[in-house]
Amino acid sequence: MKKHLNHIIVKHAAKLFTSALVAAAVMAVADLKADPDRNPDGSINTGNASIFTVLTHGDFTATGSSSVTGNVGVSGSGNFNMQNSATVKGDLYMNSGGTITIANSATLKGHRNLHQDLLLTNAWTDALNLSNAAAAELVTPAYSSLTNVDLSNNSNITITGSANQKVVLSLQNFRLSGASSFTLQGTATTTFIINVANNFSLSNSAAINLVGVPTANVLFNVLGSGTVQLSGSSKMSGTLLAVNSVVVLNTNSGSVTGRVIAKSVILQNSSKVVTPVTNP
Repeated sequence: MKKHLNHIIVKHAAKLFTSALVAAAVMAVADLKADPDRNPDGSINTGNASIFTVLTHGDFTATGSSSVTGNVGVSGSGNFNMQNSATVKGDLYMNSGGTITIANSATLKGHRNLHQDLLLTNAWTDALNLSNAAAAELVTPAYSSLTNVDLSNNSNITITGSANQKVVLSLQNFRLSGASSFTLQGTATTTFIINVANNFSLSNSAAINLVGVPTANVLFNVLGSGTVQLSGSSKMSGTLLAVNSVVVLNTNSGSVTGRVIAKSVILQNSSKVVTPVTNP
């Protein structure tokens, strides 16, 4: 009888211990999910905007031999306009009020999904929430004195982060030119959030490089209402979020590897936007 009672007590204790572990795990996951700008794996939380490589709340325009590899969403009352030999290698999700123009030898290789107002509204709302949440983040103490990035003439800077760390920068301006480079170095679970209050531009073969960090884990959150521009073969990796701005990619072989989410987007020459199929 005593042996049987001990067995019941041990079994009950084990069950309580298991329940406690499960509860702790659920709470931990809940805490991670509660993070409005980062997912549990360290990737940026783009919410319903995650299905798009390019998402606008106004016009999308692609000319020259520019291309998007992935889906394009045009929300609000924006128009979709492709000219010359521009290409979208994905689906188009279109609002009810906008127009679609595909002229010359431009090509939409995916499907036209019309009257997608609810999906697009939810996606744009999540983009706005992401921008606000990122802007509210406290600056990482190690980089509190870095308030501007203005590099030229082959100069460079490297920002580092550790596993599971969220590194946050708060900048007034971000400008790269003259083959300069800005490098983010970390791990598969490091998150980088770079808030930019005013100007953001890359020109003359400038580059934003990632070392050990997945593209999906990087956010450039541009808060100003000016023009965000990449030109002259410049390249960057990460999510470029500019909900108040026009993003202009006017590059020769330049590219954004990640996503572009903006008020409106203009692709010119041979500019490219590509969302990796896997997180490299």
